[in-house]
Amino acid sequence: MQRVHPKVQEDFTAIDISSNKFEGEIPNFIGDLEGLYLLNLSNNRFVGSIPTSLGSLAKLESLDMSQNKLFGQIPQELTRLTFLEFFNVSCNNLHGPIPREKQFDTFENNSFLGNLELCGNPLSKKCGSFDNSSSFTFTF
Repeated sequence: MQRVHPKVQEDFTAIDISSNKFEGEIPNFIGDLEGLYLLNLSNNRFVGSIPTSLGSLAKLESLDMSQNKLFGQIPQELTRLTFLEFFNVSCNNLHGPIPREKQFDTFENNSFLGNLELCGNPLSKKCGSFDNSSSFTFTF
């Protein structure tokens, strides 16, 4: 388990490592950097899912993870980021419904474009009301 020095935990306010060709998963310990206002991880080669620990960044105002190779769903934990004004996860491989709470209702569709399996507001693709893998029995 990686730990962050307490001074760094509070004093880091912005991280912009965009366009650096970084690879691998986004480390969970970024969620420990409680002083962050800006996190830009865009235009790299990050893979894996979006860490749920990012939902702990209570002061975060800008989060850009666009143009990576992220997959999975947008974590519901991100709806805790009540100061979030800018959010971009476009051009990844995300799927499932876009969270429909709080500030997520304010983001434009270009924040989510390029993720063909994402659905829900503000995208025009509606989410199905049931899982296709489910089986149904009808009785007449």
